[in-house]
Amino acid sequence: MKKQAIIGSLALSLLATASYAQSECDSYVVREGDTIRNIAFNAYGEEELFESLYEANKQVLAANAPAFAAGTELDIPCYDDLDFAVLGAGIGRLSVASSDVQVASIGATPVEPAVVDAATALQEIRFVTGSDFKPFSDVDLENGGMFTELVATAVDRSGIDKSYAVDFEDNWSSHLDQLLPSGEYDVSFPWYRPNCELGDKLSAEMQDRCSNFAWSEPYYETVVGMYTNANGPLTDARTSFDLFGTRVCRPERYFTFDLEEADLVAPNVTFSQPDTAAECFTALLEGRVDVVTMNVLVAESTIADMRATGDIVEMEEMATIQTLHAIALRSNPEALRYLDSINSGIREMSGSGEWIAIVRRHLANAS
Repeated sequence: MKKQAIIGSLALSLLATASYAQSECDSYVVREGDTIRNIAFNAYGEEELFESLYEANKQVLAANAPAFAAGTELDIPCYDDLDFAVLGAGIGRLSVASSDVQVASIGATPVEPAVVDAATALQEIRFVTGSDFKPFSDVDLENGGMFTELVATAVDRSGIDKSYAVDFEDNWSSHLDQLLPSGEYDVSFPWYRPNCELGDKLSAEMQDRCSNFAWSEPYYETVVGMYTNANGPLTDARTSFDLFGTRVCRPERYFTFDLEEADLVAPNVTFSQPDTAAECFTALLEGRVDVVTMNVLVAESTIADMRATGDIVEMEEMATIQTLHAIALRSNPEALRYLDSINSGIREMSGSGEWIAIVRRHLANAS
């Protein structure tokens, strides 16, 4: 495993969370989109009291792990009964991802709760990402890439009282299959979020991501494009039906839910997933696949590195917009708090202009 600590001071649009009427001296049933921070603000007019509200409900929240889910009933104490001693203690924040309410309907088998060493958990937040995903994450890029710097800066801006470290593990599948479930790491990034409302139309792998993992707010919106040979028969493709019967390639770490939504699955297409973007484009140039699909920034960088700009074209009508997120196992309640902490950090960065400055710098370096 390649390791690099990202330390110190290091989103097109951020989705607003829903909020509903809450009042002190009462109980409240969590709804989709709530955060403990917003509940505190609606109840007391001071979002900084989220730590006191968390302290008053920590037994309920622990009992309801792995998910601080819609339907959880919280006690909202009277203002005078709050424990103000916990303020500033770095407890973190909890969030309800919008996919929480869809877990039961999707029905994938939950994974076992993560086993986290208590001493390690107190010392630092443990992030894991991987390389070969330029400009978003790569051990050789400035500050580990755009998304890595955004995450590190969001931790700094969130005010959470913990150190953090970012390691690079290039076997992306191991992040979700081993490293998060084992408790070795708390949060992995960046990942595309499935459209969990598709339910059974999703593959088992995508259903697992909806059921067993919680997602940060979107850090970045990106275009996912489709590419073919410049002199091939697919340059004028406009709809998914135009691609039926073709051979489609996408790197192994990528999602598949957009292809599933468009019915670009077997037997309609033959799908392959090699380890790298370069392998997909090599297969395209050698005639072993007909279509390559991936993030356009990664695609354009790879095509330029291969000096194949004139040989490969994008099917612009086939492009889609997807969002990139950090991800944590639902059965790790500490990691869920970290997700909400970095959510607060990225919101501050978006308002201050720091987010766009980081994004512009990394995009400029990639061009």
